[in-house]
Amino acid sequence: MVFNSFEYLFFFVALISIYFVVAPRFRWIVILCGSYFFYASWSAMYSLLLAGITLVTWCLGLLLSHVAHSSHLKRIVI
Repeated sequence: MVFNSFEYLFFFVALISIYFVVAPRFRWIVILCGSYFFYASWSAMYSLLLAGITLVTWCLGLLLSHVAHSSHLKRIVI
């Protein structure tokens, strides 16, 4: 699926429609699932890459949220 195809247009319209129907607190799930579907339509390896990046980013976000002192935060970020 490429950006300038009718297939993508239908996908985009369906995703946006679902996004605005779903309750605001669950919209992030719609976007995440849509992203996985979009990347998986190219190759399953891309969806695995996206899942890995999502997991690493989520874990780093949790780590950064638990850091109390800015000196520790500087060490983690660098």
